[in-house]
Amino acid sequence: MLIKTFFGSPRSPSNIMTSTHKLSLLSTSMSILDGLNYLGWKNQMRAWLQLKGLWQITNGNEKKFNKLDPSTSSAHKANYKQCMDWDNKDDKAYGTILLHVNPSVAVLANSA
Repeated sequence: MLIKTFFGSPRSPSNIMTSTHKLSLLSTSMSILDGLNYLGWKNQMRAWLQLKGLWQITNGNEKKFNKLDPSTSSAHKANYKQCMDWDNKDDKAYGTILLHVNPSVAVLANSA
């Protein structure tokens, strides 16, 4: 298990950090993409997005739903919720990536 590798056994007396704190530490230890370190950064980012349940959005396997008017029927309301859930996951993935990109590279991503 990845977290076990970084932080020791979960039963260890020295292991007093919460899972949330461990994930936060993992996030801050990720490389920042500077243009020269793409291959290593790409692998770290993929692993992080997989851990957060966002990889299927990022790689295109989880397709976006077409939004329907939620006021017309319960089926449309369910569809609208699925659309909003997808949009929120997409925003999380994009934000995570931008937070781990050098600002000079992020400018290029924002203009695309």
